[in-house]
Amino acid sequence: MTETEIANIALGKIGGAGDQAAGDAFIRNINGTDLVSAACKRFFPVCRKLVIAELAVLKTPFRETAKFKDLGTEVDTDVETGQWEYAFNLPGDFLSISMQFDETRMSERHNQNYQYRFDVIANAAQDGYLLLTNDLSNYNDSGQPDSAFIEYAFDLKKTGAWSEGMVDCVATRLAAMLCPIVGKGISVRNHMMQEYKLVAIPFAQAFSQHQSDNSARTISNFLGGRNTVLRGLTV
Repeated sequence: MTETEIANIALGKIGGAGDQAAGDAFIRNINGTDLVSAACKRFFPVCRKLVIAELAVLKTPFRETAKFKDLGTEVDTDVETGQWEYAFNLPGDFLSISMQFDETRMSERHNQNYQYRFDVIANAAQDGYLLLTNDLSNYNDSGQPDSAFIEYAFDLKKTGAWSEGMVDCVATRLAAMLCPIVGKGISVRNHMMQEYKLVAIPFAQAFSQHQSDNSARTISNFLGGRNTVLRGLTV
């Protein structure tokens, strides 16, 4: 799906663009010169980044935007780190952190789900970000903690890789931002933000949680062979 198609989904949610897009209810190209196309082009990256970051903050990042990362060697920093003991450079494609957690969570041998307190600040040169933490959560080959392990979200610009949940979230938020451009009142804008918060985000969260579910367990079958599938698990 292209940016133009997603922008038209947004316009469809608020009744189209009226007469402000060459007399058509929808735009023909997001790179067009008419008022609505230009607004879609201007608002689109803002909406994309906001939506990706918000789902990461809610600890349910879109799986297509999520990455796991061992942050490597601790760095010396020229900025004040306050109460924090360790500082690590965040990846160059970092947009928003979801959590710092124990790398052993990735192993079926452990049932614990440890998460740690952290802070994110700009580095001294203000050309990147630092993760500040008091805990090491990545482990070397000897099983000793040596770094921080995180899940974070990056800015995925390739719309063809977006899930349905991400498409709907970006389109719904974009629809709210476009309301003043196409002559819709504050009530329509508020309605779209309510749809974003109460419909689009919960659906996207449910989809993301399902795609990253690691809670499946082998369960006993007491059905005497009457059924070989319980809740999607073959037993």
